[in-house]
Amino acid sequence: MEDDDTDDPPAPPPQGGHSGKPLAAEGAERSLTPSLIRVLGRVLDTIPAQINVKDSERRYIFVNRFLYEYYGEQPTTVLGKTAEEIMPPDEAEAVRQSDLQVLETGRPTGMQELEDDDLEDRRHHWLIGKWPLLGPGGKATNIITVAFDITELHDAREASAERVRMMQRVTSQAPLILLKTVLWPDGTVTIPFLEGRLVGEFPIDRAMVEEDASLLTQVIHPDDRQNVIDAWNQAAQQGRRFTCEFRAFTRLGEERWLSANASQRREDDGRIIVDEVIVDITELRAARQLAEESEEQLLSLARNVPGLIARCVTRPDGSSVIPFISGDFIETLQIDPEEVRHDGAMAWKALAPEENEALSQAWERSLATFTPFEHTFRCIDPQGETIWIRTRSRHRRQDNGDIVSDTLCIDITDEKRAELELQRERELFQSIASHLPGLIFRRTIAPDGTSRYDYIQGALLDRLAVDRAKVAASPDLLWQHFNSATDACVGPTMAEGIARLEPYRMLLRCRPVDSHDDMFVEVTSTPHQSQAGIVIDGIAVDVTARVAAENEAREQRMLLQQVIDAVPAAINVKDAQGRIELANRTLADYYGVTPAELLWDAGLDIKDSPHDDAQTREWDAWVLQSGAVSDAREYAYIDSEGRTRHWLGKKSPLHNPATGKADRIVTVSLDVSDRVMAEERARQHVEQLRSVAASIPGAILRWHRQDNHITQEFAAGQFVENRQIDGTSTGGAIGDLWPSLMAEDAEALDRALGDPGATRGVLEDELRMRVGDETRWVKLFGSHRTNGHGGPAWDIIVLDATESKRYEEQLGIAQKMDAIGNLTGGIAHDFNNVLAVVVANLDLLLDMGLPDEEAREITNSALRAAERGAELTGRLLAFARSQPTEPRVFDCGAQIEGLISFLHRSLGPEITLDLRRSATPAPVDVDPGQFENALMNLMVNARDAMDGRGHIVVESTPVILEAADHLPASLAPGHYAVVTVSDNGSGMSPEVQRRAFEPLFTTKSQGRGTGFGLPMVYNFARQAGGLITLYSEPGHGTTARLYLPLSNSAKEKPKEAGGAEASFPVSRGELCVLLVDDNADARKALARQLARQGFLVAEAENASQALALAEHEEVIDLLITDVIMPGALNGAELADRLRESRPDLPTLLTTGYSADVLAERKLARGDYELLSKPFRESELLAAVARLLEKRQA
Repeated sequence: MEDDDTDDPPAPPPQGGHSGKPLAAEGAERSLTPSLIRVLGRVLDTIPAQINVKDSERRYIFVNRFLYEYYGEQPTTVLGKTAEEIMPPDEAEAVRQSDLQVLETGRPTGMQELEDDDLEDRRHHWLIGKWPLLGPGGKATNIITVAFDITELHDAREASAERVRMMQRVTSQAPLILLKTVLWPDGTVTIPFLEGRLVGEFPIDRAMVEEDASLLTQVIHPDDRQNVIDAWNQAAQQGRRFTCEFRAFTRLGEERWLSANASQRREDDGRIIVDEVIVDITELRAARQLAEESEEQLLSLARNVPGLIARCVTRPDGSSVIPFISGDFIETLQIDPEEVRHDGAMAWKALAPEENEALSQAWERSLATFTPFEHTFRCIDPQGETIWIRTRSRHRRQDNGDIVSDTLCIDITDEKRAELELQRERELFQSIASHLPGLIFRRTIAPDGTSRYDYIQGALLDRLAVDRAKVAASPDLLWQHFNSATDACVGPTMAEGIARLEPYRMLLRCRPVDSHDDMFVEVTSTPHQSQAGIVIDGIAVDVTARVAAENEAREQRMLLQQVIDAVPAAINVKDAQGRIELANRTLADYYGVTPAELLWDAGLDIKDSPHDDAQTREWDAWVLQSGAVSDAREYAYIDSEGRTRHWLGKKSPLHNPATGKADRIVTVSLDVSDRVMAEERARQHVEQLRSVAASIPGAILRWHRQDNHITQEFAAGQFVENRQIDGTSTGGAIGDLWPSLMAEDAEALDRALGDPGATRGVLEDELRMRVGDETRWVKLFGSHRTNGHGGPAWDIIVLDATESKRYEEQLGIAQKMDAIGNLTGGIAHDFNNVLAVVVANLDLLLDMGLPDEEAREITNSALRAAERGAELTGRLLAFARSQPTEPRVFDCGAQIEGLISFLHRSLGPEITLDLRRSATPAPVDVDPGQFENALMNLMVNARDAMDGRGHIVVESTPVILEAADHLPASLAPGHYAVVTVSDNGSGMSPEVQRRAFEPLFTTKSQGRGTGFGLPMVYNFARQAGGLITLYSEPGHGTTARLYLPLSNSAKEKPKEAGGAEASFPVSRGELCVLLVDDNADARKALARQLARQGFLVAEAENASQALALAEHEEVIDLLITDVIMPGALNGAELADRLRESRPDLPTLLTTGYSADVLAERKLARGDYELLSKPFRESELLAAVARLLEKRQA
């Protein structure tokens, strides 16, 4: 802490501090020598204040412990430097100004209060002052700065000020309890007035207190209550003021201190009126306690000062008293504190007689000149020992003429003894130096660059035949006899040390006049700054023998280094303190340094490294203690490039030949990182493989076989997790490792594993295993290899193929259904063309008017037969997905209930039927006829499986299927209606279940089954976006589940025109129709119908003829064409071609296929009318009318 504010006026010194006078040196030649500073340091280090001393160049020559510990610095970072070198520029400039003021004026700066933050950012407040130490001629030679930490006093002062401010706020807000108490002559006590903000903070009920004043005392602490009541009553009886402090509890149970002050007066009627104010003094008591503690601390500090602190008052008449004196010198000086309070002269009775007069004269001069008093004297302690004491005083004059002197006495006995010891050491040093086979010197380099030897002694001067007097005046004469024995020359090494004021060492070589061999001299020098310049203290020692030994050791060490550098292992030798004395290239490469940089004296920090962690130190300690070679250990650390290296190390002790004890450790470590990383990669690979395999619906296995025994090296996957494959077993037979595998498949797999040649090293097979009551298929892939014993080994992947197997079966059924569908669709198409001719001609006969009723009946019967044929082809097309369906929304349960009576009659009297309908509707959007046909097929199959006698259960319920339900591949998650048909018949074998949906497959006797029942149900479910499943066990019946997507809204099918007389926007006789059909009978029948309706008809057999006719016909009002025709163009393509020249040509397409099939074959067009064969004349005319109306619009 430095005073950095020279503009503020000096503050008065604190109680017990120094006055504003400089400190005079004891003698004209006296200065602060290093020994004196050391003695001063031992004393001032115990004083809890920041103290520093600077020389006349403002360099720090002393800082006490309290100062450098406060700033977290070491003295070496401060000593010898100015404020400009260690402080920020702005602070340093302020310090420089105040230092110069003290040096130039020779007067102190006075005490000033400053503040700063410590290392933990806590704010401190200081009372700081600077005093000069005067030298010869009264000139200031040194600056003494003292800073007292007054943080606690400052905080207490601030707290007190804050309390004053708080009380002002409190007073303005009435944080009081104001009450008036009346004591009546009959002893009754009432409280007519009770107000104040504090009333609300305490459990006081005004109404109750006015009735019973004693209730007010209930808030008082039980330990204080009776004392308060007694004191209050006594004051009331004696008629004096009442003052009392006591504790009370708030409404929240908090304990608070209150102060009550009351005054009273007696009225004429005998009443005693007591006016009382109660104030919360909790914080005040806390501040009071803090002040008392601070005062006690100051007194304790004074009592424990290692010396004596006193305040002396000298009166104008010359008498003196000492009102305050403290410190451990009271007993040493045999001072009676009570006695010196009346006569200050009694304080010096323990002085040596010869000291008394000199002390008195010095004291009187200091008082007369009003200058600081400083004196050193001896006294005799109670044990008769001589004690040296230095005393300092500062004076100030009071208004009444008294001179108050604040005095500090410190024990400098050790310092005096050190001076005597130093004198003896100087004499001894002079004797030794003159006989030293080397040199001792002190050299001073003046600011102008000139130098001289202040002192030089040693036998080396004689051996070099150097004249001491000449060398003392010209130091360079000495160094001419030396050459550098190292690579660096003398000049830069010496200059660098001098410039930095740091010790430096040189190894020099010279040739004595009495020898033919070179002498090696080691010169160690320590430069420091002084007023005269740079002073260099040094010593030169003959180290010739040591250099020779070091050279020999160096050669041996180089040979050893070359040997161990060639070893591909990390080698080091450490001493008992763990310091590396020898290291090879491999170890150095680990740290990214050279072997020399690893040695302990090279300054490399290898803490927490492979060679200095806690575990290694414990290992080293064991080797040193046991003296035995350790076992090999493996450890890992991070090298200089951030890579983790793994080592296999071993330690051996080196025994000291002299003691026979182990005092060094040899460590040899082999880098095994590649091996460890390979093992780690293998482990990670296995873990990754195991992690990946855990998500595989199957297993990954590694087996090898030898002597009919399979050893399991690895097993992971869901089959292992589910214990379908034993992942814990290490070996055994196939059945032991894979207990769920069917026996015949296990035998086949065992044979394949034992003969890899038969499979050419690659194994692929489908196997079956039992999971509960279910048979599941798995796909096995194996790759052969040879194990370490030369036997066959296999890497195997097993995947659950049940779903894919089922999907393949369903795909096969679908492919068969598609093939049959294509066949039936083609047949139905051709049959529809035939029916179209029949229906058209029958319509013509009816229109022509038959002669009698019988003929008309015969014609109508033929027409009805043709319509039934059309219905039959419709079912065939529905089976082949070639017939348009008529879906609508209905509830499955309601639809089934409507069929109950019909189903009972169809199934027979010995079949009981149980309908279980869910309370929740299950609406679907499908063709009701197809739904009923599907249900009928399922129930007929159930009846036949029970031979006409048994029980059938039909259920209808809505369900929600999710992906987690393991759905078949063809069924998406969603909302479905499930119709279940269950019977208790003979059931199905697994083989029958797999083929149940194949067209033409049946197990019924000849004449009973067609092989189309279940395939039609399967096709219906697929068209509806659903699925049918079968579950059956031989002898336990069969359950069929039909899944149909739920519908969220009803759909209504638009009503057809149905036989209404078609109206045309123009006269039919004006319309030309181009009619195209490759079937001549169908074309002619249709042409007759159009002609009878008044249309002009142009016929064509194919698209080519139609295009040729169109070129000659100027007007074509309507195109009617079959879709499927031989030739290059079909009917849709023909219409497209004609529309190139007639964009608005109305077109009617006729076909024996459905619109869905045409759409699949890309034959349908959105703006063409489509009419399915066979159709009635009325349907034809309605379609033609719609097309013409569109064109007219």
